[in-house]
Amino acid sequence: ARGVALLTTIGTLVGGAEGSGGEWVFDDEMLLRVSDPSTVLHVCVYSSVGRDQLLGQWVLTLKYLVTQPDYCKHAPPLARSRDGSVSGTFLLSDAKLRGSAVRALGPSELGKGYSGEVDMRLHWMHAASLPPPPPPKRRTALEQLKENSGETALRLGSVAELREALSS
Repeated sequence: ARGVALLTTIGTLVGGAEGSGGEWVFDDEMLLRVSDPSTVLHVCVYSSVGRDQLLGQWVLTLKYLVTQPDYCKHAPPLARSRDGSVSGTFLLSDAKLRGSAVRALGPSELGKGYSGEVDMRLHWMHAASLPPPPPPKRRTALEQLKENSGETALRLGSVAELREALSS
């Protein structure tokens, strides 16, 4: 599923006016075929008012959905269901990933997301009815290194916040 981008534009404005901080509801289900637990899920929220602008983003390495769902930026409580799904309010970081690091202080040490929040339900499961993902395309060593470097940068989040957390 590397490099797969899904897009939804079907939303309902619940409160406020478009472009003025109103609340939008997107009742979409998106399915990704993923077989690698180290895959990085990168959720981006854009404004379509004027030119597309990144409003906020959220990152999670998929293995944590199974091993430690609390290891992500979220506002308490984070609900876990018997089917293995996780749902809650997830805090968005800004374009420079500020607000993405410092997990050791708790899931909501910022009080709110730097760039808002998004309510999601995430579920990683085996679906026998889906065909397996296609084999990855062949890439040169340099192409693989660039891709892995990009994913590592997303996993780290804000380097400035990470340095600050590690120095204390």
